Amino acid sequence: ARWPERRAPRRAELDEAAGGRPLYLSRIDVHSAVVTTALLDLVPGVRPEGDLPLTADDHHAVRRAALAAVTPAQRAEAQRAALDRAASLGIGSLHECGGPDISSAEDFAGLLALAAERPGPRVFGYWADRDLDLARELGA
Repeated sequence: ARWPERRAPRRAELDEAAGGRPLYLSRIDVHSAVVTTALLDLVPGVRPEGDLPLTADDHHAVRRAALAAVTPAQRAEAQRAALDRAASLGIGSLHECGGPDISSAEDFAGLLALAAERPGPRVFGYWADRDLDLARELGA
């Protein structure tokens, strides 16, 4: 919403910026995303026309491919960086909104565990799924 161009980046712009690497750039609400051609190449059957953001099933498929490309170590490093940045801004609590089509259970539970074992913002987890037993098991 705050891009200077007042629009999401175009695929060609992302391709150039990413130097041929897969890149996933979601809206803040994670309901849509723009991606590079290299990421689309990893997802058979998803061939959007034009530069419109991906939504619905295409978006879910591309997000799964993007998340699968992140190693557990990279994920933990990004989580630490996010918590550190929030702490540096004086933020005392965060909400993690996870779910089967948003992130993995490991991602969700990992962030909650990381936040619980170190000083910094307290993280409250919301797991968007109807499986209440799983939500409780994950710490939501």
